[in-house]
Amino acid sequence: MSNAMRSAATLAVLSVLVLLAAVWGWQAVTAPVREEVVETGPPPLCVDRAVATGDRVTPDQVTVSVYNASGRAGLANSTLEALVEAGFAPGRTGNAPPGVEVRFVRIWAEDPQHPAVRLVARHLGNPVVRPNEGLDTPGVIVLVGAEFAGVEDGPASVPARFDALVCGP
Repeated sequence: MSNAMRSAATLAVLSVLVLLAAVWGWQAVTAPVREEVVETGPPPLCVDRAVATGDRVTPDQVTVSVYNASGRAGLANSTLEALVEAGFAPGRTGNAPPGVEVRFVRIWAEDPQHPAVRLVARHLGNPVVRPNEGLDTPGVIVLVGAEFAGVEDGPASVPARFDALVCGP
C-alpha cells in the first residue's frame, strides 16, 4: 500500500471516530437531566422490625439511648460506649429531664417483658423498669444515676416471649 493510500485510510478511520464522538456528545448534551432524590434530615436512629414469639433478639438488633440522671459528667456517654462494645446500636445521649432522680440505673419502657428491654436489662444488672416519663426517643431508654456501677456481661440473646416490634438499626 502506498503512503497516500495509507494516509487516506487513516484519515477516513479518524473521521468516522470523530463523527461518532460528536454524535455521542450531542446526545449527552441534549439528554434530559436526571432528577436526583435528595433526602432531608438525618436518618432515623432505628427502625421497628417484627420479632415473632421464640425468635432470639441479639444486641445488634436493639438501639439504646442513655441519659444521665446524676452529676457525674460523661456518665451517659461512657455507658453508651460500653453498651455499643457489648453489641448494641447507639442511640442518643444527654441529660435526664429535670426532676428525674435515679440512684443506680433505670429503664423507661412500657413493658418490662419486651425482649429488647429484657436484653438491655440483663446487661445492666436487671434495673427497675418504669413507664417513660416524657422522653421522645426511639429504642430502649436507659437512665443512669450517680451510683451506677457499669455495664455487665450479659447474654448474647434472649428469646421473644411474644410477638413484638424491636427498634434497631
